[in-house]
Amino acid sequence: MRSILLAALVVGLSAGAVRAADEPRHEFDVPYGDDELQRIDIYLPKPGGGPRPAVVWVHGGGFREGDKRQGPNSISVLSNLLVAKGFVAFSVNYRLMPKHVHPTQVDDVQRAIRWIRSSAEKYQVDPNRIGAVGISAGGHLVAMLAARETRAKQNDILDAFSSRVQAAVAINGPMDLRSSAETTTILTNVVNKFTGGDAGQAADASPLTFVDKSTSPILFIVGDRDTLIPNSHSTRMAEAMNAAGSHAETLVIAGGGHAIFPSITPRARDACLDFFVKQLKP
Repeated sequence: MRSILLAALVVGLSAGAVRAADEPRHEFDVPYGDDELQRIDIYLPKPGGGPRPAVVWVHGGGFREGDKRQGPNSISVLSNLLVAKGFVAFSVNYRLMPKHVHPTQVDDVQRAIRWIRSSAEKYQVDPNRIGAVGISAGGHLVAMLAARETRAKQNDILDAFSSRVQAAVAINGPMDLRSSAETTTILTNVVNKFTGGDAGQAADASPLTFVDKSTSPILFIVGDRDTLIPNSHSTRMAEAMNAAGSHAETLVIAGGGHAIFPSITPRARDACLDFFVKQLKP
């Protein structure tokens, strides 16, 4: 009996060790700036085999709420799936309204990408294969990362690094914040607070205005029943990108509303993973 119990204990410990080994290593709340919200989580594959491509999750929340690790509006199941496919995964927080308005959020996510490049050797990241995915406000910000090089230098060591990603997946994000764009009551209210109602700021905050042939490939995912962000934002930017000579794809999820999070929408999840595998080649 004693030998049976010992054998069972060894098997149980071995299984636990296997499960622990399968979980990605992580570092949480690593600072990429001085503000308490300028923090990033890192999910790492097993050591060796690098440098690897990286994918950064940018949460949504109308530029005023959300978190990199809490609830469905976080990297959630994508962290394990990305690591299993050979990526280093990151999830980033950024400063929020009402205290911070445009261009703070753009500057923060651009700084996060430059910080990743500055730390590429430490985390075994290939600085030339970095992607970003986000939903809603996060979709807007990752499109900006694909379309716009660093908006403003910040007079520190990160100024030596690029903030542009090599591929992005933008889920239900607003791409044109100008008054001429198709809008909804909620989107109009958010944009007015985000830009202070200033036309110049609205143009500066619109990924669509920065599209040219150097814009990195973007997959736009939209729900055809999204009542917050009109699908036309994504389709117009995709058309502009393809016309300019860059590459854009659009996936319309039938019956999908605004909250087609990869954690709860398998088709969005799988499309994200497939696009990054194709573009960044882990």
